Amino acid sequence: MKVIFSLLMKCLNINLSKTVKRNAFMIASAFIAFLLIFNVILYFVITFQLTAVLDAKISHEIEHIASAFRIKNNSIEIIRQSEFEESALVELNDNPFFLQIYSKNGKIILQSENIKMFAPVRLSFPTFNTFEYFENTETIREVVRTGYRKLFNEHGVFVGFLQLSARKLRIDTAIKNIFFYNVLLLPFLLVIIVVISVIISKKTFQPLNAIIETADKITATNLKEKLVLDSDPHDELSKLKLTLNNLFSRLENQIQQISSFSDNASHQLLTPLTVINSELELLLKSQAFDQHSNDSIKIIKEQSDRMTLIIKSLLILARDEHARTNCNSVFNLNSAVEEILKSSTKKTRVKSIIAESIYIKGNVEHFIIALSNIIENALKYSSDSPVTITASNNNNNCKIKVIDSGIGIAEADKSKIFDKFFRSNDVENLGVKGYGLGLSLAKSIINSIGGEISLEDNSPKGSIFIISLKSVRFD
Repeated sequence: MKVIFSLLMKCLNINLSKTVKRNAFMIASAFIAFLLIFNVILYFVITFQLTAVLDAKISHEIEHIASAFRIKNNSIEIIRQSEFEESALVELNDNPFFLQIYSKNGKIILQSENIKMFAPVRLSFPTFNTFEYFENTETIREVVRTGYRKLFNEHGVFVGFLQLSARKLRIDTAIKNIFFYNVLLLPFLLVIIVVISVIISKKTFQPLNAIIETADKITATNLKEKLVLDSDPHDELSKLKLTLNNLFSRLENQIQQISSFSDNASHQLLTPLTVINSELELLLKSQAFDQHSNDSIKIIKEQSDRMTLIIKSLLILARDEHARTNCNSVFNLNSAVEEILKSSTKKTRVKSIIAESIYIKGNVEHFIIALSNIIENALKYSSDSPVTITASNNNNNCKIKVIDSGIGIAEADKSKIFDKFFRSNDVENLGVKGYGLGLSLAKSIINSIGGEISLEDNSPKGSIFIISLKSVRFD
């Protein structure tokens, strides 16, 4: 059944989700099961009704024949000879009757002429307590319907049977026609059933699809939009809508609280860190300390800068994504890269090959942070090996590559390197410092300006980070 359903779906070129297909298959199976049950019931009902009609005709004819003779002194006395000379008993016409009157010992007393033209009908000696008895009887030609009535003499003693048979060809023909037309119509019925089941299934899932579409538009920064569905308040879909809307409301409150806390905490932390950095710079410039003290101040300054960078990174990650995504600024890629390399302490190891006149839409400060993190990451894990930055623009598709020849990234870690605070065991064992925020922040920024970031191996060693962005064209 499943194979037939799949073939029909392919023939009809219907592309549906697995859930809708499964639901449609179940509906189609129910329809087909109903169709089979209906046909079985129809077969028995039609057979019963037609057989009952035929039995009534046989019974009526038995009544006429029984009234045309009587048994006296264990012999038949004909009362109306004309009854036995009717064409139905003599000829083999459209509706013949085959008559046999015989004793309880099996001796035939009277037999209709048309039996000789048709085929012998087996004598039977049924036991029954009803007035008449009917059964199907096999002959060498075909199956006939036979009715029996017991015969009694003038003293009420049972002496034999009146057997009257009729052809049931019309019943068999009717059943064969039903079977033939069912087989003939089966392909069309299957197509109709599949189409109906698909329509019902799609209609069933239509409210769910509406919920999915609306839910898909809802993000962490857009939880105000609510699911709308016209349905009975006590319906399961309405309960689902209400549950999800309540969930979104709770999430919105939680996210607003977290966002507010992150912003406030970041700003509150940045202020003292800025003061600490300023004071440390003044101490370094004053040259009032010995070399050992200056080294200690430099270490403190370095850690303070790192802390400031972490807080700024967290602040950008927690900031409203909608605000970052909808930035209308446009910047020159070459200028942004020059700005990064200008501030890099290891710029001598970075080689830049950037096509000119590539413009990107987005926040330049955030982009500089993202690309800086990737470059610093490449330098950090490449020892003294050089790092190359390339950028090409083809049909407004800008591709930026940061290529290094460092230690590379293990296959098991490739899917995790963009996770917040992820640090691989290899890096930890090498003693390379870091916080696991740089690549996570870079990915968040690149995604927010409509770009993608991916990773490839750099044969024979190292890594290649690829940033794909849409460029802006000025005509």
